[in-house]
Amino acid sequence: MKFNFIPLGGGQEIGANSYLIQINDKNIILDAGSNPNYRGFRALPKFELLPKKIDAIFVSHAHFDHIGSLPIYASLYKDVDVYMTEPTFKLSKRMLHNTINNMLEQKKEKVDLDDYQFLQFYNHGLLNYMYSNFNFHKIKYDRFVTMKNSDIQFKFIDASHIVGSAGVLFETKGFKFFYTGDYKLTAQSIEKGATFEKYVKDIDILITESTYATKKSNHYQEESSLLLNYILENVRKNKKILLPSFAVGRTQELIEILGKGQNLFPELKKIPIFVLGLGNSVTDIYKIYTDLSDLKNFNKNEMKTLIQKNGAQIIIATNGMLMRNTASFDIAREFVQRKDSCIIFSGYVSPKMPGFKLLQFSALSKLFKLPSQKIKISKEAIKQFHLSAHADDTELNGFIKSSGATNIILVHGDKKKIGLFKKNKSNLNKNVFAPVNGELIYYDNREKLLVSAREQQAIIVTVGISLLSNFRRISKKKIDYKTIVPLLKFIEETGIKSSAEIESIEKLRQKQVNITEGKFYLLVSDTKDGRFVGKVLKLYFRTLNYNVEIIKIKGLVPQAKEFAKIGLVNFINSVADIIEKHSGNAIINATGGYKAEISYATVLGILYKLKVYYLFDNFEEIIDLPQLPLNFDFNYFKKYYENMEMVLNTASFEYAKDCYEKLPEILKPLFFVNENLGKFYLTPNGVAFMRAYKNDREMMKNNGGNTIFDFFKMSH
Repeated sequence: MKFNFIPLGGGQEIGANSYLIQINDKNIILDAGSNPNYRGFRALPKFELLPKKIDAIFVSHAHFDHIGSLPIYASLYKDVDVYMTEPTFKLSKRMLHNTINNMLEQKKEKVDLDDYQFLQFYNHGLLNYMYSNFNFHKIKYDRFVTMKNSDIQFKFIDASHIVGSAGVLFETKGFKFFYTGDYKLTAQSIEKGATFEKYVKDIDILITESTYATKKSNHYQEESSLLLNYILENVRKNKKILLPSFAVGRTQELIEILGKGQNLFPELKKIPIFVLGLGNSVTDIYKIYTDLSDLKNFNKNEMKTLIQKNGAQIIIATNGMLMRNTASFDIAREFVQRKDSCIIFSGYVSPKMPGFKLLQFSALSKLFKLPSQKIKISKEAIKQFHLSAHADDTELNGFIKSSGATNIILVHGDKKKIGLFKKNKSNLNKNVFAPVNGELIYYDNREKLLVSAREQQAIIVTVGISLLSNFRRISKKKIDYKTIVPLLKFIEETGIKSSAEIESIEKLRQKQVNITEGKFYLLVSDTKDGRFVGKVLKLYFRTLNYNVEIIKIKGLVPQAKEFAKIGLVNFINSVADIIEKHSGNAIINATGGYKAEISYATVLGILYKLKVYYLFDNFEEIIDLPQLPLNFDFNYFKKYYENMEMVLNTASFEYAKDCYEKLPEILKPLFFVNENLGKFYLTPNGVAFMRAYKNDREMMKNNGGNTIFDFFKMSH
């Protein structure tokens, strides 16, 4: 059973939630979010880590941080199957159209090249086409469905975060894992509480949001009563009340709270209540699936003139954090200029948002671009309550216990809170991970535990066919490819001299290189002999309790052209994949295999600053090939990177040739041209240097740079 988990966004953060699951031969995406705190490519998940093929996308709910990048996923993977509930389908379509409207407003401002390219993915025509023509599957709760073209079954379970929200239970061949999405186990005003604990039992892996890890939130019903009483108190003072609110979920919860309030306090029925912004159309969708209260004196119309009148009124306006260019920000700007107003936040406000500055009562004239004498509202008239649609620490702990999972992956949470939560879980006998974006977590089938690739060393072993040659020479027998028993017996009788790979691994151990806790990758050739040797060595090394995986290198065959143009390129990419997967925590044993593999392994060792080991014939010790006194100047590479990408990816062969001619002579050997196809390709050296440069660039990005735009230029 293969299970890999990589956060593309949402790893030790809240925003751009999107997770890659590799289960056996299938690639699955959980959620497709965008970070509302940023704009352009910076707001997106790490698309550069995506594989060439995605089999399915599962969307847990329709909040922007879970659906915002869906149009880009759809443009990259046009045949992908997308699974969500029917309410999420309708809400996500409405939300994304609204996002495009906001982007068109932003486009009126000055935009740079990155923003311009980014906006090509977002327009109403493309979005309508996506929802009309792509493979969307509307899934009902509490019934197993088989994922298309697979043996993976899944079940959507009500997450009670917003209408249509779902956790997803996956099962294949007895292996079960569960993704919560955002959830709340206890009831809100509309949502009745997630039913996870009823359906999710004895799973192998739990992937859970951790927004409020370590935080115990106020009881929802008590907090909503306090909010209602505060609204009533200000209505009785004839105040104008602004309730900044998120369009999906919170707006409808506030409508329900006010609806119940009108039944309790008839005077509220006389007060005009307005909903402005996206919340109106979302409320219409909510009414299809819920028994949402019908408010008295409720008005959907624009009310710019009404704000100027005296008398109490209640306004629910999008956005909940006063994001600029939204109805709530515009109304707040009017309200801060009045003494007869109050502004009430009903939930969390990010420190990066204007609402936070308003709560701090800090530099309001600068925030709203008003003269200081225009600010009339008092600090006491700005209030915050804490309604939450997320599981708090108590709910999170309870569900972790009831799920029966030993392996826990925490996502969608603050880094510091997650760290504290992990420490507190040490006494629960749980294997807990909180990976950062790009970090690989995989399932160890032997131990039935998750392992972080960053924490485990990769031992990359090039594999030849010396085992078969030695078997034929010593035993005088032919190879029977139907059984590996004779070869295992041969290894037992002959010992470490039976093959170059076995001897070199033993010499590494004798050299006191720590390999017992690492993961072995056997790189075998694309030949009958190579595949057979890999199978034998994998079984042998597993008897020594080594964790082993075979990587077959397509095109690594004894035919010159295929070897040079396909095999070596795939060899370099495979080695680079492993190195990057383990974040550079790797060594290479290049003793076996083709001689050219040694050369390129050495080059990769230089570029990635790794140790490369080799056992020469008749040597008593394995040696680590010394690093040459060379270092690649990535700044020089960076200078010509865009031109190199144009050589490879431009549709016009003539333009590609023109770009190639503009490259300095030292970089031209990294390319070769196929005149028949009219296209340039990277040589094996070119692949090695390009991969190493991109890895270096990614490390720069993680340290504060922003290079995701390069991925999109390369992909389109």
